[in-house]
Amino acid sequence: MRPEHLSYGLTVRDEPVRCGELDRWKLQPDGYFLYVSRLTPENEASMLLEAYRQVSDPLPLVIVGDDPYEHAYKRQLRSLATDKVIFTGQRFADAYIELSQNARAFIMPATIEATRLVLLDQLGMGKAIIYHDCAATREVLGDAGIPFGPEHPIRSLSEKLSWAKDNPEKCAEIERKARARAELFRWEAVLARYEEIFRRILKKSN
Repeated sequence: MRPEHLSYGLTVRDEPVRCGELDRWKLQPDGYFLYVSRLTPENEASMLLEAYRQVSDPLPLVIVGDDPYEHAYKRQLRSLATDKVIFTGQRFADAYIELSQNARAFIMPATIEATRLVLLDQLGMGKAIIYHDCAATREVLGDAGIPFGPEHPIRSLSEKLSWAKDNPEKCAEIERKARARAELFRWEAVLARYEEIFRRILKKSN
């Protein structure tokens, strides 16, 4: 019997949110990079900061997230940060959405092999996503993302950050692909597949 594969779903967020979050951090629309994750070593914020330091005149980098236990790691991250890095701490609801919708690109340096919820969330925002190349993430994004690595990941990520900084129109093309790709993972589509499987199960049991 062939197994069924059902992905987690996403919500498409195409209505602009304005709640003052950009003003709070003095950010311009399409004028910064965004990272969102718990600040723990496996999520590789340190890799991102090391790559970011190699970019000439970079866009600001907004790091959203925190962790109540990784004090030494958070000190390491701040030691790597330049004056263009903004640590916002945890941001939720409209604040998170506004930061996400207005970023030039979302950066995901971790290679944890799973369909990460933040990845689907950013896909639903229609974001250009720069990601550490691995099979699981590539399967989700298809050609609607910008891979770096896996060899020499810091240098490769730095090059992609420079490319995204200098090519806003090409990032916009990736965003259009992301919006189209997001349709595959909409909750409506995922739930329809669940219902179809349940109908088949009921039919076989009758």
